[in-house]
Amino acid sequence: EQIRNDEIDILVDLSGHTSGNRLLAFGYKPAPIQVTGIGHDAPGAKTIDYRLTTLIKTRPEEEKHFVEKPVYLDFFMGFMVPLETPSVGYLPAYENGYVTFGCLNRFSKVSDESLELWSSLLKRIPNSKLLFKSSELSDIELRGHIVERLSDLGVSSNRVILLGRTSQYKHLNTYNQVDISLDTFPYGGGATTFESLCMGTPVVSLTDDSKQAHRYSSSILSPLDLNEWVAKTKDEYVEIVCYWVRNLGELLELRQELRDRVLTGTAKFVPQVEDAYREMWSRWCRGEELSPIYTK
Repeated sequence: EQIRNDEIDILVDLSGHTSGNRLLAFGYKPAPIQVTGIGHDAPGAKTIDYRLTTLIKTRPEEEKHFVEKPVYLDFFMGFMVPLETPSVGYLPAYENGYVTFGCLNRFSKVSDESLELWSSLLKRIPNSKLLFKSSELSDIELRGHIVERLSDLGVSSNRVILLGRTSQYKHLNTYNQVDISLDTFPYGGGATTFESLCMGTPVVSLTDDSKQAHRYSSSILSPLDLNEWVAKTKDEYVEIVCYWVRNLGELLELRQELRDRVLTGTAKFVPQVEDAYREMWSRWCRGEELSPIYTK
């Protein structure tokens, strides 16, 4: 009733099926145009007209699986650098004498399959270390379980760094300890991938054409011209990492330019969304049937 009284023309869902969502309100169709997106999957609600996506995240041949019409953007979510953000530091490998891999995603995203692949990397690259940081890792029992699991996979505890919850500034500054971020799979990173790139730490990602959730990071990396960091197989994932470990000079150069690349690329998000909203409204005013929207 409040939405109708306010005469909202375009109502946007930012929660999907996550906790505290308002999908029931969207079910009453209180606004003439209803949109979903920005960082989560489409809820599959017939009363929602459009969803924000990209041509990588959901491909045209997959549209039969969705009830909401697609709005194809460069990025499926926006990114804004926090007001207090650390500077991008020097490549840690040069100062440490060894390479540090990192995963700052929620640890619940770290599958056994991920741990097995990452363990194989540590065994292949001498003296390398693996850093995990997540609020869940404030749990001492979970830390013990991780160390034990990695030990079973042949990785000693002195090669593992476990960090728990901190302030956002300290969280971002942790990337200054990491040379290469390892993306989780099958459920990849979103905001975490952006944060890593903004801090100059590139992300190697394993994609799977058959799984949408497996394409989150590649949906971010590809429009930033970082396709060489997207692997289609586990062997390719390992080879990508090994190439950059052998070429630390190139890795340093990339580190120094990533933040500007992220800021330039993601600056397109808001104008594209605004253009999409105008197109939705124009089509509604003309009485046109719903159809995909391709932004420039």
